[in-house]
Amino acid sequence: MNDSAEKLFNLRLEHTGAVGKIADAISCGGEDGVLMYLYVKDQKMQAGEIAEALRLTSGRIANILKVLEKKRYIQRKPGQDDKRKILVSLTSSGRSYIAEVKERAVARYDDVLRKLNPHDAATLCELIGRLLERMDEAQ
Repeated sequence: MNDSAEKLFNLRLEHTGAVGKIADAISCGGEDGVLMYLYVKDQKMQAGEIAEALRLTSGRIANILKVLEKKRYIQRKPGQDDKRKILVSLTSSGRSYIAEVKERAVARYDDVLRKLNPHDAATLCELIGRLLERMDEAQ
């Protein structure tokens, strides 16, 4: 077993409260996760594509989209080429809402990263980026 993996596991156990705070600061799931995904992709998408990308069940994505549509954050329209395909997109109010959520999330990231010196913060971001790329490649 990799010594670093063991060390990381033990750090997680020793600092449960701090890990929870970091997780809260960087998490974005449920309705906000769907909105953020649409915001970042900046295109109309099928519900199945969103569900697959966010690892949601078809039932869960259907429920989330129903709520978001009721809040008028998204709209669902038939596709141009194939009317059977329903495409989901952000409304202007959905885009405004999620832009504010993103701004607050970035501020939370800033709070977390300010605990480090600028060099260490940049290194951490670089390492996390590389780790996430490798994890994406492995899937």
